[in-house]
Amino acid sequence: MGKSNFPSFDFSPKYLSGIENWHPHMPFAHDLLREHQPKTIVELGVHYGDSYFCFCQSVKELNLDSLCYAVDTWEGDKQAGLYNDKVFEQVEQHNARFYSDFSYLLRMPFDIASEQFAVEQIDLLHIDGLHTYDAVSEDFNLWIDRVSPGGIVLLHDVTCRELGFGVWQFWEEIKNDYPSFLFGHGHGLGIIKKAKLDSPMQFGEFNFSSHSANEIKTRYAHAYKLMRAMLLFENQQEKQSDLENKRREILEKQQIAGRQLGDILLKNDLLEKKIEEQFKDKAAVEVANQELARKLEKFELICSERTPQRVKVVQSKGQLKLVSWIEPKQKINLIFGTVLMSAVLTFDDEEIFESFFIRLGKRSIPCEIEPFYDKNEGRLAKIEVTSNFTIGNGLKLCRLYGESKTGQCHLLGWRLYYSISPPSRKLLNYRHLFSIRDKRNEYSKWLKYNEFGSRHRSFWDSFQILRRSSKERLFSFIMPVFETPLAYLREAVSSILDQSYPHWELCIVNDGSTNHEIHDYLSELSSADSRIIYSMRESNGGIALATNDAIGLSNGEFLVFVDHDDTIEPSALSEINAFVASNENIDFLYTDDDKIDLEGNRYSPQFKPDWSPELLLSYCYVSHMKIVRRTVSEEVGHVRTGYDGSQDYDYVLRVCEVARKIGHIPKVLYHWRASPSSTAASGLNKPNSFDAGKRAVQDCFDRRGINALVSQTDWAVKEGLGIFKPNFPDSGPSVNIIIPTRNNAKLLKRCLASLELTTYQNYKITIIDNESDDTTTVDFLQETEHRVLKILNNDHKFNFSYLVNKGVEESSSKYVLLLNDDTEVLAPCWLSQMVGYLSIEGVGVVGAKLFFPDGKIQHAGIINNILDGLPAPAFRGFDGKESGYLNYLRVARNYKAVTAA
Repeated sequence: MGKSNFPSFDFSPKYLSGIENWHPHMPFAHDLLREHQPKTIVELGVHYGDSYFCFCQSVKELNLDSLCYAVDTWEGDKQAGLYNDKVFEQVEQHNARFYSDFSYLLRMPFDIASEQFAVEQIDLLHIDGLHTYDAVSEDFNLWIDRVSPGGIVLLHDVTCRELGFGVWQFWEEIKNDYPSFLFGHGHGLGIIKKAKLDSPMQFGEFNFSSHSANEIKTRYAHAYKLMRAMLLFENQQEKQSDLENKRREILEKQQIAGRQLGDILLKNDLLEKKIEEQFKDKAAVEVANQELARKLEKFELICSERTPQRVKVVQSKGQLKLVSWIEPKQKINLIFGTVLMSAVLTFDDEEIFESFFIRLGKRSIPCEIEPFYDKNEGRLAKIEVTSNFTIGNGLKLCRLYGESKTGQCHLLGWRLYYSISPPSRKLLNYRHLFSIRDKRNEYSKWLKYNEFGSRHRSFWDSFQILRRSSKERLFSFIMPVFETPLAYLREAVSSILDQSYPHWELCIVNDGSTNHEIHDYLSELSSADSRIIYSMRESNGGIALATNDAIGLSNGEFLVFVDHDDTIEPSALSEINAFVASNENIDFLYTDDDKIDLEGNRYSPQFKPDWSPELLLSYCYVSHMKIVRRTVSEEVGHVRTGYDGSQDYDYVLRVCEVARKIGHIPKVLYHWRASPSSTAASGLNKPNSFDAGKRAVQDCFDRRGINALVSQTDWAVKEGLGIFKPNFPDSGPSVNIIIPTRNNAKLLKRCLASLELTTYQNYKITIIDNESDDTTTVDFLQETEHRVLKILNNDHKFNFSYLVNKGVEESSSKYVLLLNDDTEVLAPCWLSQMVGYLSIEGVGVVGAKLFFPDGKIQHAGIINNILDGLPAPAFRGFDGKESGYLNYLRVARNYKAVTAA
């Protein structure tokens, strides 16, 4: 195998799905076709077609005289999961567009398809169907006679030993029967040549015997990395081109908007002239002015004497001065129904107000508050108060009050409005005719109506806590940095510098970045601000070591973790400090977050539940932002190495095991940058993180002494999600399944028949007969092998709770399971999983996901206040195949309550 020819490094795939298992072998497949030049190529098990279209593309680019055949039912299997016709349609469309002259799709089982090929017709056979030992053995033995002498057989997933995969076992049996070679990367690709065992593994100039196996494997592992890097580069180039096109479109829209604005201003001038014409009658204007002056004198007297109902008004004592009115500046104002009042207030020494409001007749209208904190002097400098409301026609007096912490109200100022109906309301409301419709997504709309007020309120609440607390609590931001785009690093640091809470430090460790601009920027930053502590590692040691080094630089009571390209809200520390001050013994807390794209647009919010320990065993739902008490982090040994990609998940699991109290701030305070290479965009960008996450959860169960085998679910693998499932054993404590029934033999028989699917071993069934008098039911209960308790109705009235409680009293098992007689078991492991979760400390009740006969959700946990203020099942009526918000429908999680139906 000449070094100049292999690998060729010239293959760039044009078709890639989200399933990357076969991608690492594409450079080798291209070189293999170039040298072997097979006349007939057959692939068994195509799915989305990544490997198959790699063969087709190579045939086309190398101008080979080959015919390609894809064999699959495109219905899925128990390992890949079942799927609909959309997968086949995607493959069919791509094949028809690019390779229809030599590529054929055979949608049929493998055994039927084998009859379409003659003996020794196939030169390259790729077996990638069901991966159990029996299935792959059957496929190989069925098709090997169709392979030509010297032909090649490829077996994929040879190194996988989980989830029932048995290709590795079959490989061990046949690898010594033929010339063979194994690539260990990319889930393993086994290569077999149909020839005598002593025949050389050579195809054209491709000779596996001329170099060591490790050298061949290393070369093609590097070839894949180069191919992937080139694809990422091309993808980035395409995105940059798209951004340039969008920029041009925006400029064109701005030009159009500018012309529209000119038209609007012209129309506005015409409208103002029309309004002026309404008041040209000087006599009427003079009378109106005299009336206004008379009423002004009367209302000025009211301003100095009249007080709001049930509110005591006092004069301020000099601590507050009214600097200026922003809107309106005049005391008397002519308006058309909508009022905007805004004023700036400043303080001398001590703040005396808790809130501000506008008094309009009997109405009290709250004001938005934006405090401005003087960091140098350590006090509140000024406050801007704003209120927007509507008033009816006529003369209206609006007074601004400040309410102190003692409940007293201080009159701060007033404005007088004379509201009239406009001469032509349709003409005045012209904006809807020319404005561009707001196309922001639902989350953008939510932000518009929720973010402004909550942010300002958090500033105000934080100031109140600071003023009442003598303790200046220090928070340490922990930020490991490696090869960060400088623009994003600046944004991350700026978001910390903008914090309204002043007592913090930023601990940055540069993990050996080769970009000298990063070091220069951080060095200059730390020299200019003593709160920023910076250190540079001599070489890259990985995120765990860099994080621990940053923790070693810190002095704060709490550690606040921020990634090097993410940003946080200016009020973040204010919110965190307020929460810590109000919750004694809090050791760990987390906030909600959302994502930001490369242009700074916010999307995909994660509104998380309060502390949910069992949900955390499925995936790291706490994510960003997390805050840990320093002493707790020291107790668990900080971040562990060997879990890169899921080091935070492992860290959080260990921290939560020793934390005294865990809290959740239900506000979006963290913005997670979704760059093309980050897990915010896709978990597939860091596939090793899945294995690390699985090991972290497995370690957690092992530490707790719980017998469980953790796996990544099939759907999580397909979708590139770091979501895991503990698989509990089929043995354990005794369970008594209690089934109440009355005259319902037909459904009861179906229920009991389905229970025979149960794989859990230590259980028994007790049927509670509630006065059945139907002959069929009576006969069945006399014949059944299960225990039957005949319980009469209490006071001759039906009482379900009474029946169940009596059944539980008669039970001697450790656990009892309440089951309706109209239910049927769908998953054989159902009882093993429910008993397994009961083995976790703190878990007292476990419920099951229930379906209606049409496949829709009947019960997936109980949530309070969603049905006219009453509890009700979560996701009721959803399609059973849906994943639910944050995948809640596909994982175990904590709820207020569960029910049987």
